[in-house]
Amino acid sequence: MEQIRQKVNVRVMIDKLKNKVVYVEAGGDFVDILLSFLTLPMATIVRLVNPCQDGPQGKVGSLSTLYESVLNIEPKHLSRDEQRRDLLITLRNQLEAMCKKLKINVDNTEQLRYFLCRDCCREYDGVFVTESASFLVTDDLCIMENSVRASVDILSNLDYISAETIYHFQDSND
Repeated sequence: MEQIRQKVNVRVMIDKLKNKVVYVEAGGDFVDILLSFLTLPMATIVRLVNPCQDGPQGKVGSLSTLYESVLNIEPKHLSRDEQRRDLLITLRNQLEAMCKKLKINVDNTEQLRYFLCRDCCREYDGVFVTESASFLVTDDLCIMENSVRASVDILSNLDYISAETIYHFQDSND
């Protein structure tokens, strides 16, 4: 199946002196992608962070340890059979159908196949938020509606007296 590359446009506000992202201005498509992470089962998150068992592994705190423990339980100690283990480590995303509409695939689980009528869900704009909305996203993933007030609040909370050290970066390659 051929993957279609879609662009997600963001405008990144960067502090020149600290070489740090202050916040990102983004549309609903980017925020949909961020919010989709909340739909993933915890075991899927751990599996995505640790794509191969031999190579360098990322850790998700104690969740990684718990996940590895499930993998290491001997089959004779499972209540029924190895299907129980598979159930724990490969749970499906309950909002999988909605997440298929995202511009990127955040979950590498094999997709379910089913059929819908052509007009089903056509009235919706984005996946979780409207695509036309504009948001600010801080480095700690706080999402808020884009406004001058929100920008000023972010800058003042980070003790910026002047915006002189702030510049924006926006990829304009198509």
